Amino acid sequence: MNGTNNSQNCFKGKAVDQVFNELSLSGAHADKYEALYAMREVCSASAALVQLGFNRSVRTTEDFATRELARGYSYSDWIADKDAPLEFKDMRSLMLSRFSQSPYVESLCREHGMTELEEYRISENALCRGLALAHIWGIPALSLAGDARFADDEISFSRHVMDENGKIDSTVCRVSLVLRETDVTRHESKIRACLFPDIPNGQALLERAATALPHTISYC
Repeated sequence: MNGTNNSQNCFKGKAVDQVFNELSLSGAHADKYEALYAMREVCSASAALVQLGFNRSVRTTEDFATRELARGYSYSDWIADKDAPLEFKDMRSLMLSRFSQSPYVESLCREHGMTELEEYRISENALCRGLALAHIWGIPALSLAGDARFADDEISFSRHVMDENGKIDSTVCRVSLVLRETDVTRHESKIRACLFPDIPNGQALLERAATALPHTISYC
């Protein structure tokens, strides 16, 4: 069974939801204040992706609420934290409005062809579901800064598929990472290419102008 196609773009210029790399919520920060700053950076990055044409919804995994932003400080703790500094509370409200629930990443992977005989791993013991969906959709993944594994612009991981004879075929996958707004700015052309893989003619350009060319459409 072949499973999903390798690094496909499923949307052909249509707006697509954002995806969060759940593995970056690994409790890498020493305290919640470091994590709050990192989450604010992710929020700014998410807003910048919307300006490029992504939907506001950010898809997460089913276990996202239990994952830790900092040591002993989970996503659920962040939601309920009444003692968070005021400067972070507006950001939290904005980000909570973006984090979607059902359908979760796992369901969306299956919806786009991922089978029970297929899995994505960043290491032998770490499944990477958010990165898998970003790879299937052909888009970058939002990540929380702090975990050294996700400090670079791009992350490599493995896709394993078992065929009918029990043989496992492995391929290397790569996904761009967005941790802060400057990442969006630096890789804007590459990110636009994810959303608009081909604009074959002038009519297609006009149809997509509102999102493909947000800074020039107001002058037309």
